[in-house]
Amino acid sequence: MFFVAAGSVLFADDFALSAGLGGLAGGAFTRYAISANGPVGPLDQAQTADQFNYGAFAFFDATYGILSLSLQNGMSANDDGGMLYDSWETMLSIGLLGKYPFYLTDRLTLFPLLGMEYQICLVKLRKNADTDIFRWNDDDTFFLQDWNTFFVNLGVGLDVALTKNFFIRSELLYNIRLMSPYEEKFLNGIKADTLDPNPKLAGLSSGPSIRISIGYRFDPIPLTKKTPAETAAVEPAAVLIPEMPALPEKIVEEPPVIVPPPVIIPEEIIIPEEEIPDESLINETLSSRVYAEGMRMSAMANKSEAAVPELFLEAEEVYKNAESAFNDLRYEEAIELYGVAEALFENAIVVTEEKRVVAEEMLLWVLQKTDESAAFAEEAENILSESFTPP
Repeated sequence: MFFVAAGSVLFADDFALSAGLGGLAGGAFTRYAISANGPVGPLDQAQTADQFNYGAFAFFDATYGILSLSLQNGMSANDDGGMLYDSWETMLSIGLLGKYPFYLTDRLTLFPLLGMEYQICLVKLRKNADTDIFRWNDDDTFFLQDWNTFFVNLGVGLDVALTKNFFIRSELLYNIRLMSPYEEKFLNGIKADTLDPNPKLAGLSSGPSIRISIGYRFDPIPLTKKTPAETAAVEPAAVLIPEMPALPEKIVEEPPVIVPPPVIIPEEIIIPEEEIPDESLINETLSSRVYAEGMRMSAMANKSEAAVPELFLEAEEVYKNAESAFNDLRYEEAIELYGVAEALFENAIVVTEEKRVVAEEMLLWVLQKTDESAAFAEEAENILSESFTPP
């Protein structure tokens, strides 16, 4: 009878070894039709057998392959063309199966099974009117080894992890028995009795079986490990960072073009004798004009410098949005926002430098105009002094 061992790994990306013990139970149902048409006479005979098997097994598992060794007993009711008898047997089985796991959760793994098994008959007893006991190399027509045979096994299994090392496995299989030496000798006997050179044996001998076992995994598994779908959604094995997107063009705020009003200094100030202004009035007018011009330049500089913090605040806000996107695992959006923030910071630095240059130029201009105004005032004072000097 067939045996498939339990004890595979729960995750295919972790190659591991395991071993264990279990029990099995199953059935085998034989339905044969034998026919011959020779000179002695035609023969049409049906052969049936219903067998129940039970036993124990040990296994060794290497992730995708299972090597098993089992010992099992079987009992059957047989009908060979009207001859009824019961039989008992003990079989030693060696099985080799392949499997491939599919992961349902971190504790459950489903896998298909396909392979072969070879059964060696250790004890065979058949009872009807008399009792027939078959042994190795007996002098009877049939030997014990005539019941040795191959099986093709296919089915499905389920692993349930109990701890990091221990697991339980259950399997449901269907086992198809190939023709045994006993059946080949039986056909040769019919050939000799009927003189038919090619007697026919049609039908199938097969049946299901169930296996329950407990296994020990030599490499413990983490029970908190996610399924592949969950891992890709929550905790990716590798984050592929796309290429840095092209930075947007720097938004450089053009500094205001300050065109100072022309200051026309007359070559000569002619003051009519009859309209000689008061000296204090002249000084007050010049001082007010210089003060007003300086205040205007200062206001323009303050307005220019006020735009810079806004650029830094805007860049800082985009940077915070990029951090938030990264923490929410929105990596592509985060990378794009980091690029925008970098461009804004660089633009703010450029604008700051330009504002500083403009402010320095305005300060120099104010100082220059102040000097010119002072020179103009001094010249006016000299003119006034000369105007009030008696001839």
